[in-house]
Amino acid sequence: MSYRLHYSEVESTQKVAIALAKEGAISGLAVVSATQVSGLGRGGHSWFSPPGGLYLSVVLHPDPMGLHLLSLAAGLEILSEIAEYTGADLKLKWPNDVVVESDSPSGYRKLCGVLTDVVNPAGILPVAVVGIGLNVKRAHFPPEFADRAVFLEELATREVSPELLEDPVFGAVVRAAERVSSADERAEIGQELNQVLWGVGRRVSIDGVPGVLRGVGPAGEAILTTDNGQESFWTGELSTPRP
Repeated sequence: MSYRLHYSEVESTQKVAIALAKEGAISGLAVVSATQVSGLGRGGHSWFSPPGGLYLSVVLHPDPMGLHLLSLAAGLEILSEIAEYTGADLKLKWPNDVVVESDSPSGYRKLCGVLTDVVNPAGILPVAVVGIGLNVKRAHFPPEFADRAVFLEELATREVSPELLEDPVFGAVVRAAERVSSADERAEIGQELNQVLWGVGRRVSIDGVPGVLRGVGPAGEAILTTDNGQESFWTGELSTPRP
């Protein structure tokens, strides 16, 4: 069972969905908005949210054992869905972005971001809120975002719009929650991630620790070869050196 709340503008779909989750919202409730005044990205970053993008947050009740993989699984499932609309080689940038390889300074352009928050209503198992920001229609981005953004419309081989993408993306997020709730599926997710992972073999850094990205482990952890040998990171911000 699911239902969706649609808005023309909110401060953040994630904030609205988190508030509803704390009030006991059912799994599958989605908050969708045409624009966001203060869209949220991972690590407290802002997500620029002009008209023409798809912004939605979904309340989910996955098995707590799979929470650590939920953002990656959602990114993986969304990548699979939107690949149907484009011939571009889409990649998943650890830990939560769907990107396209490019010759930009960062080495990629971001198409979609995933943000997962976990809330704990009193007496209830942890509830996840998965927020999605997908650049669909071309829009003017501020200079600080422009060299890292790409729009599905620019890559698409058929018509795209936020309205057309809402059902497939919502379905992808729900499917991700179902997959991480299965031990067998969790093992498969780890394998699938390495097939689409962006930056393998590149020199990157995670939270300031430099190294060469080797892939992800079975729990979704990023694996770097650093000056101290092989290191694993379960959380963190992956960045590329500036030229």
